[in-house]
Amino acid sequence: MIGFNNRRNILLSQYTWGEILQKPEELKYRQANFLYLIVMGVTIFLFNDKMLFSLIPVSVFVLIIHIFYMIALKRIDPYQQSLNVHKYGLFLCQAVYLVFLIVINFINIVGIKTEIISLIIVYTILVLCGEIICFTIIRLYYEYRYGP
Repeated sequence: MIGFNNRRNILLSQYTWGEILQKPEELKYRQANFLYLIVMGVTIFLFNDKMLFSLIPVSVFVLIIHIFYMIALKRIDPYQQSLNVHKYGLFLCQAVYLVFLIVINFINIVGIKTEIISLIIVYTILVLCGEIICFTIIRLYYEYRYGP
């Protein structure tokens, strides 16, 4: 649903479309993001309880897709013509999501044997979410102060 919303928002305004065409790396990023969200959404919602080859959870496949997406983002290098804080925010969010996927795969493959491991995982997730929130506030401040 987020992917379809992003696609619709791109086509709402001719001015927005002209701005994006002036920044080809952002157009490639939006296309890659749209494809990534569709593939991830279908994979997670339709195959979340399946096993590949009767051994490997689908979450491993999702992790591999995300790693390839991060490599593609690095090659596309979006937000070249914007403030660096936007690029850093994007890569921070993707890195945190990668950590979440690694934790999910750890739980799916190994399982949680003790309570201390589950507490460490929960507090790590809370700290990472707090970092994303703080960085988002910083991004909004810079965008408000200096423009996009």
